[in-house]
Amino acid sequence: TPAEWNGVGMRVWIDQGCIACHACEYECPEVFRVEGGTSTVRCELDDDMAARYGDRIANAAGGCPVEVIKIEREPAKALSASAAG
Repeated sequence: TPAEWNGVGMRVWIDQGCIACHACEYECPEVFRVEGGTSTVRCELDDDMAARYGDRIANAAGGCPVEVIKIEREPAKALSASAAG
């Protein structure tokens, strides 16, 4: 559920080997775009985007036939800033 992404930022990238099948773009076009024979991540994800699209990004990664979509979860920037201050 989207709640599992609340308070968690994410970094998403595409490793080498993308076959440009468009599966990720179909699953989450707000984040993925296929161009030039490979998939790209449209933008850096902030905490709000991670909460909004996290499940769909995870589904895209899980459905990638060549397993090149990588996700790294990061502590939310707001939580990190408040803990440091």
